[in-house]
Amino acid sequence: MRDLYTTTFLCLIILMTGCGESEQQHRAVGDDYQLNKILHGGWLPLDFVRDLPSNKSPYNLRNELATVSEILFDSADIKGEKVEARGGWGNFEGFNANFYVYRDENGHVVLNDKKLGMHINLKSVGPDYILEISDGTFTTSLKKVMSPKAYKSASRKNDLSMVNYYIIRNLLQGKYKSEQDSAVFIMEDGSIEGLDGYTDFSLNTSFLSGDAIHGDVLTMIGDSKEENYLYQFDGNTLVLKEIELENGDGEGGTKFKETGKTITLKRDVPTD
Repeated sequence: MRDLYTTTFLCLIILMTGCGESEQQHRAVGDDYQLNKILHGGWLPLDFVRDLPSNKSPYNLRNELATVSEILFDSADIKGEKVEARGGWGNFEGFNANFYVYRDENGHVVLNDKKLGMHINLKSVGPDYILEISDGTFTTSLKKVMSPKAYKSASRKNDLSMVNYYIIRNLLQGKYKSEQDSAVFIMEDGSIEGLDGYTDFSLNTSFLSGDAIHGDVLTMIGDSKEENYLYQFDGNTLVLKEIELENGDGEGGTKFKETGKTITLKRDVPTD
């Protein structure tokens, strides 16, 4: 009987010790101001952010948006060990996430959403941080590129996605001159000034959906018109070619043909 009590007591000690180690390995982060500061903002795929300035074609970089295309953390939704976020799959389908946040046995911050099967490691790379995301079938890295305040302010007009906002802000936004030498302004909130009665524009970046348009396309919007254009850069010149869209077939994407109308805008580059 004494041996039975001794064995039972030892088993209890082992179980209690094991539980203690598990809790230590997966201890909740709690209210951590520095962590909130790091997470707070919009995150986009690292390769997309790196390659866009030189490539100048979001469509050519579409595969870099193929898994998690964006995540937005707002500090108001970061509460102790729970973090809410919203994001996009392939830049055409949205999701909401509820992460449990903890530190692993090495002290690294981990975010986990069991329902989505999404596992995120927060990693320090030099002065910056990246989110390494996986769900068992893919792994991708995201880089913080904006604050929610800046994003929400700019997206108020056209409800831009973060991907679209980043493209406008880092590729399209600026002052241009038309072929008639008049000033044209493309604004980060999706508005446009000084161009043929157009007041706004929107980007089509759902490159991986079934009815995707295979090319870099924006829609110019005026008081009584909407027209679609392929856009591309030739050095500092933005070339817009009007297209007519046909119905998508769900497989090969939405077909289009050029109408022959072209708008050429030369970026107004300051000189010393």
